[in-house]
Amino acid sequence: MNKVIQIAKRFIYSRYFLLFSGVLLIFISQFIYNSRYVKVNPLKTEKHGQKVFIDKITDAETLCESLFNLVNTNEKSFFIAGISNNYINKEPDILIYKDQKLIFWNNNKIYFPRDLSEYNKAIKLGTGWYYPVQYMVNEYQIIVGVKIRNEYAFSNAYLQSSYDADFNFPESAGITSEEESADLKIRDKNGNFVFGVVLASEKQPLSSTALLLILTLVISGIVLVVYFIRKECLFLQNSIGKINAAVLVFISIIVLRYWSLATEFPGIFYEYKLFSPELYAESVLFPSLGDFLINALLFLYACYYLSGITSEIKIRKNLHKLTIVIMLLVLLSLTVLFSSYTGSLIHSLVLNSNIELHFNNIFHLSTYSFAGFAVAGALLFSYFFLNEFFFNLLVAQNFNKWRVLLFAVPMFIVSWFSNDFFAQTEIVIIIWPLL
Repeated sequence: MNKVIQIAKRFIYSRYFLLFSGVLLIFISQFIYNSRYVKVNPLKTEKHGQKVFIDKITDAETLCESLFNLVNTNEKSFFIAGISNNYINKEPDILIYKDQKLIFWNNNKIYFPRDLSEYNKAIKLGTGWYYPVQYMVNEYQIIVGVKIRNEYAFSNAYLQSSYDADFNFPESAGITSEEESADLKIRDKNGNFVFGVVLASEKQPLSSTALLLILTLVISGIVLVVYFIRKECLFLQNSIGKINAAVLVFISIIVLRYWSLATEFPGIFYEYKLFSPELYAESVLFPSLGDFLINALLFLYACYYLSGITSEIKIRKNLHKLTIVIMLLVLLSLTVLFSSYTGSLIHSLVLNSNIELHFNNIFHLSTYSFAGFAVAGALLFSYFFLNEFFFNLLVAQNFNKWRVLLFAVPMFIVSWFSNDFFAQTEIVIIIWPLL
C-alpha cells in the first residue's frame, strides 16, 4: 500500500501530472458541452412515425373512395358543390383523371403524373415531399397526395423545412429516398420502403453558469497542456540542446493550434460572437477575431520562450565563415518576412474587420475593439522577441557594427521585396522592421 502511495506521489509531482490534469479538464468540459445534445430514441420515434404514416395512407384511401362516390353519382354537382366548397386550395392535394384526361385538380403548384408505376416511394414536388395514393375505378383515376414534409431551399422566420407535425420528428431531422442512408425507415402497408428520416443531434441552450464553467475548465486544461510541453522540452534540452528544445516547443504549439483550428476545438469558443466570422475572417488560419487573438497570444508565448533561452546559447566558434554568413542571412530574411506578414495582418485587421479601432471614436470602442488592440500588440511584441532571438545569435558570433551594417543592406532589400509581395505600399510599414 505504501508503495502505491509513493508511486502516486511521484506521479503527482511529475510533469506528466500536468498533461494528465490538462487532458482530464478538457475531457470533462467536452462531456458537459456534449451533454446538451438531445438523444432521440430511434425505435420509439420510428414506431410512432410508421403509425402516423399508415393512418395518413388510410385517410387518403378513404378520401379517394368518397371522391369517387361523389363524382360517379353526379359529376356536375360534384364540381359545383363538393369540390368548390371543400377541396379547392386545401390539403390534401387531389388530381382526378377521366379517360386519361385530367378533369380536376385543387393545387396548381404540384402535378402527379398519371402513371404512378415508377413512384413507389416518396417524391419531391415543388416545396414538399409527397406520397401519392391512387384509386382507379372504371374510367376514373383519383390521386391524393399524402404530404410528408415541407422543404425549402432557403429558410427564414416564415419558411422552415419541417415534417408534418403529426410525425413528431425532431426539427433538425432530414429526409432521404435511399434506404441505406436512413436512420429511421418508414414503409407502406405492404412493407415497402417509402422514405427515410436522417437524424441529427439537437442542441439545448446552455445556461450562463454552464458556459462559464465549461470555459474555465477548457482554458485551464489548455494552459496545463502548454505548460507540460514547456516542462517536457526543458527536460529534453540537456540531451537535444537548448535551441532544439526551444524549436520543439515552438513547433508543438503550432501543430496543436493547427489541429484545433482544423477540428474547431473547443466547440464552446464558437458559441461566442468573438469567434464568429461576422467580426473578422481572413483565411483558414484566421477564421475569426477570437482565433486570431489565440494565434497571436500563442505565438507571443513561443517567441518569448525563444528569446528567453538565447542568453545561454553558445554557438561553435569553428564554423566556416560562409556557413555563418548563410545562416545569418536566412535568419534575418525570416525575421523580415515575418515583419512583413505581421504588417499585412494588422493592415487587414484594421481595414477588413467590422470592429471599431479608431481612438478618435473612443466612446464607440467595444470589447471586440480591445481584442483587436490585443492582437496587434501581441503581434508587435512577438516580432521584437523574435528579433531579440536573432540578435543574440549575432552577438554570440561576435559580430561588430560593420558586419551588422553589412547585413542590414540585404535585410532592407528583402524587406522591400517581401512588402511588395504582400502588396504593402505604406512607407511606414515597409521601414519599421529596420528600426
